[in-house]
Amino acid sequence: MNTEEKKQYKKRHYEENKEIYLKRAKNYRENNPEKIKKYRKNYHSQNKERLNAKSKKYYNSNKEKSQQYREKNKIKIKTRSKEFYNKNSEKMIKKSLDYYKNNKEKQKSNHKKWNEQNKIEVKVYQNKYLKKKRNENKNYNLLIRLRNRLRESLNKYSKSGKIMSSQKYGINYKLIIEFLKPIPKDLENYDIHHKKPLYTFNFEDEEEIKKAFAPENHQLLLRNDHRKTFKRIDKEVLKWVTKK
Repeated sequence: MNTEEKKQYKKRHYEENKEIYLKRAKNYRENNPEKIKKYRKNYHSQNKERLNAKSKKYYNSNKEKSQQYREKNKIKIKTRSKEFYNKNSEKMIKKSLDYYKNNKEKQKSNHKKWNEQNKIEVKVYQNKYLKKKRNENKNYNLLIRLRNRLRESLNKYSKSGKIMSSQKYGINYKLIIEFLKPIPKDLENYDIHHKKPLYTFNFEDEEEIKKAFAPENHQLLLRNDHRKTFKRIDKEVLKWVTKK
């Protein structure tokens, strides 16, 4: 009996006795979990490149099939992944951190490449994430408003615009937010008001900018009240601000 004949014989024998083989394999797995685990680990370690190449080839050849399976078994896959992570969380976190430490440049390069290839998706995700963060985190909401107000004021009232960080202007957003507390629950109905109007400061002078954004020069006003405040400003002053 040559090699091919032996192969065909084994195949026929397996098909004829499939139930016996499966039962025997199942019993072996149940009675030797550690042995099997050790064998698989060693085998994977010794054949890592070949197995990865094989897996990649299979995935590329069966993308549609894989996609269909994931679509049909979303809950099952999610539950299985969650259970696996809960059982191996410490090990997975350590493995992830170790990989990142040893492959920082590769990770940065891959991340940058992915972002460039998916600009629209990245922008949509970022906008959605930041909008959610502004709605849920009131401190962050105020921080964004203050940053925008500083940038707009410098662009409007100075020749150079914003050329330095807020810290170099002597502005401490954290202190301003603390001064504005307690923050109203319906913050979306409030505006940040500067008690002494920003147009009265010299934005070519760093000390003046610092005074304009001192914590005590801020307060939260209901949007309607804030608009009324603007209406009370003299028309001549508004003309002066526009000219500046």
